[in-house]
Amino acid sequence: PGRHKNDKVRHVCQSTKLLMLHIRDCPGTTSSGDICPFPWCRKTKHLLYHLISCRAPTSCQICSCPSLSNAMKDLIGLNAYRQKKMRENINLALTSSSMKREQKLSLKRKHVTKSTFSNAQNDILIGSSK
Repeated sequence: PGRHKNDKVRHVCQSTKLLMLHIRDCPGTTSSGDICPFPWCRKTKHLLYHLISCRAPTSCQICSCPSLSNAMKDLIGLNAYRQKKMRENINLALTSSSMKREQKLSLKRKHVTKSTFSNAQNDILIGSSK
């Protein structure tokens, strides 16, 4: 990795790495509060964010563009996988929380039943001792 024999390929690879690192680390503004001076920064950030968060990638004009590169299509695939996993985790959490809620209700019912039974026994004992 990173050891390209062709100078042109090496330059493209290094430029792409620098671009991606800049996009990842750039807050969008300079330390003086000005907008990032690179014109591609904001547009690329928005495109990448869209590709990983689009809610309708199959019907979206950006995500389903026929001329979209394979790398961008891979991002869309990662988005679909991430959304699927997120839904699974939400369903798991909901199932888990509803099971915990049901267990608490069950314990409360048992406690109420036991305390009601104990109160009835006490009433009988108290009533019989009078």
